[in-house]
Amino acid sequence: MVMLTPEIIRQLRAALGLSAEAFGARVGVTGNTVFQWESGRRHPNYGRQVALNRLIDESKKQLA
Repeated sequence: MVMLTPEIIRQLRAALGLSAEAFGARVGVTGNTVFQWESGRRHPNYGRQVALNRLIDESKKQLA
């Protein structure tokens, strides 16, 4: 599992070309929550970390 820092979350969202709202919808949160993760004010709980790591795996497959 990848350690999810605010920068990694921001980079993942940018790599997927998604708005905060669309990115949040993919992992089951609001766009506001994504902004809070990216700013470091909040951190994803374990379930969301798993979902984010799945997105990382999917994005690696798309880039390969």
